[in-house]
This record gives sequence, C-alpha cells and structure tokens, in this order.
Amino acid sequence: MFKKTLILLSLGLFFVSCGEDVTYRQKYIELLESHLVKLGEASSDDNLEEQIIISEDEVRRQAEKFYIFLCGDLNRLLDVRLVERAPNNWYILYNVKSSEIDDIGFEIEKSFTISAIAMNGKIDFEESSLKLDLCE
Repeated sequence: MFKKTLILLSLGLFFVSCGEDVTYRQKYIELLESHLVKLGEASSDDNLEEQIIISEDEVRRQAEKFYIFLCGDLNRLLDVRLVERAPNNWYILYNVKSSEIDDIGFEIEKSFTISAIAMNGKIDFEESSLKLDLCE
C-alpha cells in the first residue's frame, strides 16, 4: 500500500510540475513588447532628426554669421551664393574683395567655396574652412 501511494504521489507531482507556468510566459511576452516599444520610439526619434530641413534663407543667414565670426564685419563681402547639393548638404560660395590691387588699380575679387552640412537646424562648416583667407 505504501508503494502505491508513493507512486501516485510521485506521478501527481510529476504532472503538476510539467504544467505551464503562465506567469513566466506572460512576463516574457511583456518584456518583448516593452523592448519593441523602446525600439520604435528610438527609430521615430531618428526620423524626426532627419526631417528637419533648413531653408535657404536660414543657410544664408548662418553663412553670413560665420563670415562675421571670422572677419568681424561684412565690409569686404560682396555676395553669398548657395547651392544645395543634397537635402541638408550645401555649397556656400563667398565673393570677397581682397586687399590686393590689380594692375589698373581695382581691388581683386576672390571666390571661396565651402561645403557645409545642416544638422538639427544649424549649419556645420568643415574645419578646413577656418584655414581659408576670407578676411585678408
């Protein structure tokens, strides 16, 4: 009799332990869902940064501010021209009067081209543009 109860008790424990634990399964599903939500939020934040497109007027204003930062004023600046080579990717052409004089006695005009990238609504100028002689 003791053997039968022991066998029945062990079979009962075996079947109870083999049953699914819904709480672990549910916790795993919730964890996966929260991870997917976080990934979705991160990708939507990246899309928002890419959607900020800066206007030509804003690029011109920031290009003139950059020139003022380098040279102090706009006295020698003749013209600023912009070419958008890709969305948020610009060529900026500065036409500047130099301090040099040609054979006839007129001031020589020089042109400088700078490549710039717009990020988060601001123009990021290349470091090589700081080495140009825009203000001679």
